[in-house]
Amino acid sequence: MNTYEHEEVVRAEREHATATEALTAVEDQVSVVESRIAEKSAARAQTVADVRAGKLDEKTGALRLVILEEDVHDLHVLLDDTKPRVAAATSAAGLTAHALRMAREALAACERAETERELDAKALELEKKLLRALVERYRVSGRRNDSLWNLWSPSPELKAAVNSGSLPKL
Repeated sequence: MNTYEHEEVVRAEREHATATEALTAVEDQVSVVESRIAEKSAARAQTVADVRAGKLDEKTGALRLVILEEDVHDLHVLLDDTKPRVAAATSAAGLTAHALRMAREALAACERAETERELDAKALELEKKLLRALVERYRVSGRRNDSLWNLWSPSPELKAAVNSGSLPKL
């Protein structure tokens, strides 16, 4: 039953999981770099406060500030380098999510078509049973005119369904 479509859903789920994991990994890297930038900014503020409070001499404070500014600059460069990877990972996750939706929809359509075929076969089987019952009803009646007229009449719902294609109200 729908083996190809099931395999496509499994493949799409696997690809989407891989893309989502890759996106999460890149976002985690960005978070780490942003956290380090925040730490360096806090250290810079603390260094300035220590110099102003006299806990640190100006020469040492200036040296620390230069080192911190270089670290922040390097971290911003690293952050800028991750932007294309974030964009690519975001795009891949979106594309695989779309492919997964499409695969699931294709599978659902196949399952609906299969159910419709089964119901059509069931309706044909029931129709044959009805016809056999009508033949038996005719036979039991003792008639000899090969007509069901005035012997059996379909319900109004069945007439409407057969003659006008109206959906029965059950």
